Amino acid sequence: MNPLDWVNFMNDGYELLGDEDGARFWKTPENDPLELRYFSQPMPIPVDLADIRSVREAWREVIETAGAGVVEIENPMIDELPTIRGIAKVPQEPAGRVYVATLVVPLGDSHLMWTVRCREYGITGLRDTTVFQRLLASNEIYFDEKTGEVVGWVRDPYDTTLKGPMAANLSESPEWDEVVPDHPLSKARRVLDHLQTTMRVSGEAKSQPE
Repeated sequence: MNPLDWVNFMNDGYELLGDEDGARFWKTPENDPLELRYFSQPMPIPVDLADIRSVREAWREVIETAGAGVVEIENPMIDELPTIRGIAKVPQEPAGRVYVATLVVPLGDSHLMWTVRCREYGITGLRDTTVFQRLLASNEIYFDEKTGEVVGWVRDPYDTTLKGPMAANLSESPEWDEVVPDHPLSKARRVLDHLQTTMRVSGEAKSQPE
């Protein structure tokens, strides 16, 4: 069996584009590219998937080494298998971000990886601006009178000491997805949620050697 057939999901609204170079491609209901790839080698971060701290540390290193920023790293169980769910944000020229959402399914000495890429188009930064104004009005964030810097806006979900241009901010929290449903981050999360809820893994995949 083709390893790409080892997993399936409820694909209503997803347009299958075909296979190419060892990957399978779809267009999501919101016209973003989704791909599934099989790798015949173990997952590149050899950590205990039950240890979420180790998973986050290892996956963060991969993301930040690539010049991206961490938005989300989790380890959900899907169809009785431990997986890694991650969302990273990548700068794009001339402005804006691309949100790259992945779902990794380790299978002993091989693994499968789902990837959806959701880009900002047109006027960028609308999610940030919308949430920033709301939090500023509610005094959940504020300007420091001495430095002029905004206090509380930049906040990594797992390490609040992290700063920098690619660090996560409060607008990227899942609670705001419904406020800005058309934002690429909201769309990326919906795809991962859909895969996490509907994906099933074949017995052949589950029986792969450890």
